[in-house]
Amino acid sequence: MGNAEKVSWHNAMENTQEFNQQGYAGYNDWRFPNIDELKMLMDKVKGTSGNYIDADVFPKNEKWFWSSSPKNEKWFWSSSPYAEYIGFDGGYSSSDGKDASNCVRLVRG
Repeated sequence: MGNAEKVSWHNAMENTQEFNQQGYAGYNDWRFPNIDELKMLMDKVKGTSGNYIDADVFPKNEKWFWSSSPKNEKWFWSSSPYAEYIGFDGGYSSSDGKDASNCVRLVRG
């Protein structure tokens, strides 16, 4: 397992479509999880301070992961619409401009 690549929200959506077209790992039902699904991966008991996720299941974990959940807000300093992300480094969720770079964890189903 390699390191996660950081991409914009739009590129993450495109990458998901490419995974499905290629039949990645023999499947074509990969999708981008929503914010509630990502929150279910957060584990403050099994995680350690600075990485609130079960390290036995996710040994190589980046800090921030995009969700498929758009955020209906814009900030005056950004022309980009926002989407929600999960911060496994502190056990929180927030939002960022869709042009920012974060990681993606795809799910099936």
